[in-house]
Amino acid sequence: MTIILAIDDQRDNLLSIKAVMKMYMPDCEIITALSAKEGIQLAREKQPDTILLDIIMPGMDGFEVCRVLKADDRTSNIPIIMLTAIKTDSASRVKALETGADAFMAKPIDTVELKAQVKVMLRIKKAEDKLRGEKELLEKEVSSRTNELIKSEQNYKGLIDLLPQIIYEHNLEGRLTFTNNYCSKLLGYSHEELSDFMVERAFIPEDREILKMNIKKLINGEPPTDHHFMLQKKDGSRIPVLIYSSVIHRNKKADGIRGVIVDISRQKTIEKNLKESEERFKSLYNNSTVGLYRTTPEGEIIMANPALVEMLGFSSFEELKKRNLNTEGFDKTHSRREFIESIEKTGKVSGLKSSWLNKKGVEVFIEESAVAIRDSENKTICYDGTVENISKQTLTEKELKESVLNFKLIFENSPIGIYLATVDGEIIDANKSLLSILGSPSIEATKSINVLKFPSLVNNGYSKKFEHCSKKGIIIEFEMEYESNWGKKTNLHSFLVPLKNEEGEVSKVYTLIEDITTRKRTENKLRESETRFAMFMDNIPAGIFIKDSDGKFLFSNKYNKDVHGLDNWEDKTAYDFFPKELADKFAGDSKKVLDGEDMIVIDYVTDKNNNTIIYKNHEFSIKKPTALN
Repeated sequence: MTIILAIDDQRDNLLSIKAVMKMYMPDCEIITALSAKEGIQLAREKQPDTILLDIIMPGMDGFEVCRVLKADDRTSNIPIIMLTAIKTDSASRVKALETGADAFMAKPIDTVELKAQVKVMLRIKKAEDKLRGEKELLEKEVSSRTNELIKSEQNYKGLIDLLPQIIYEHNLEGRLTFTNNYCSKLLGYSHEELSDFMVERAFIPEDREILKMNIKKLINGEPPTDHHFMLQKKDGSRIPVLIYSSVIHRNKKADGIRGVIVDISRQKTIEKNLKESEERFKSLYNNSTVGLYRTTPEGEIIMANPALVEMLGFSSFEELKKRNLNTEGFDKTHSRREFIESIEKTGKVSGLKSSWLNKKGVEVFIEESAVAIRDSENKTICYDGTVENISKQTLTEKELKESVLNFKLIFENSPIGIYLATVDGEIIDANKSLLSILGSPSIEATKSINVLKFPSLVNNGYSKKFEHCSKKGIIIEFEMEYESNWGKKTNLHSFLVPLKNEEGEVSKVYTLIEDITTRKRTENKLRESETRFAMFMDNIPAGIFIKDSDGKFLFSNKYNKDVHGLDNWEDKTAYDFFPKELADKFAGDSKKVLDGEDMIVIDYVTDKNNNTIIYKNHEFSIKKPTALN
């Protein structure tokens, strides 16, 4: 609908103009403003097709309003008709035209002349809008055919500088032609140093030949030999990375290489720590002299360590697993039922003495402790327990001391922080890794902290978890932020493990602590990067979408929703939003793209408000990176 804005400080004048325009142009929407400030604001918000502007107004007069509107890119193209009460005021006419007015009328207004002037202004506005649209299309067409590097810098430089990976391009000789800010940050070279930089300098000598071979393979259309490389920073330090790259083609000829380099040093560290943690667990589990098991309430044996398998005389866990504890494995004086009744009643059994039968049917006296593992609905999933063979007391004092010594060695040399505390919160012992994590000056200083009373631990909920572990006798795992008594701020990943005495009561709490501050910081940066990317996409004044090979939308930005009504697009296709004829055309274009064609189409489409939009559509295929071996 055509919109006309009238600005006059006299309400009667505005009513008269509105009445006249409604009479001669009933399809127009007439909006009015009683002040210069209000008129400028409405012009910016409503984007009228013509403005009727009175010259004589208090404060800011019509000349100044006209200058403001014509100086603003948002309103400079709107035709303005200046109105004055003096017919013979030629000076005002000249001044009005000099300030940018498009026409001039004297009061009292001749309604026929006003109608004619407005229609002329509307034709001018329509012609200018059309010319501007054609100019923009021409500019976009020219821009799309300019150098690919310039286009990349204009459209994506700001975005890729936010990415925590190296984005680069180099020519066929291996000289860098483009890189983002992260490259300088990671490698330690200045932007000036990287402006004339041979790529192979950033790689350790052992990897340079493989790099050259990969480049040749890419140019020949072959997959690269390896994606794993080791970069060498300016200071000589090394960084493990993954590289994904492809050939740059210009005029259908290979002209260079572009790629992404991902720093995987943190991943490598995590993998190493995880492997060491798994190996420690396997070592403790497999080398324990106490039988360890996990069984279901139905009697199925899920896990059993070698000590238990040997204790019962079986050759392997697979052989032991064939036994169902609900139907076999106990002598006549004991049964599985006694164990189940006890553990289901209290959630645990401690020091339960009974006799099991080994593979040959020989009685083995054991002492068993176990806990019931339950789900959120308090339904028992399994039983985890320990079994000690008390039919033979063969442990000597020397073996006991060796066992204690081995534990102490593990305790002192573990890369994970460990401390032992009483149920009252008094720290009994702590290893060197814990002192490093907390920034503690000594073991004595660490022992001065009471876990249940230290304010920082009370405020962040750690004390409550410790108390819960000691009272309930359950293992608790959690992550939380913590500032130690020595001012060190960290993110901690902790395990609280209850240790029980002969009566089955928790007497101490054994705690494992890992410093995950770096990982948390990395995760936060990733979330921030993703948020910035989402905001960037939603603020681009162009439609962006991603479809799969079946034509289903995988992504669509806010522009598509606002202009085309492309909302709730998940698992839908173009046929859900556009007429079949147009959707068929889109589907045909997409098929050509999937077949390897780079599509650039200029056409028109009707938006959700039934307005015709001339658009330029650039479609290209997204290739999956070569899988890692």
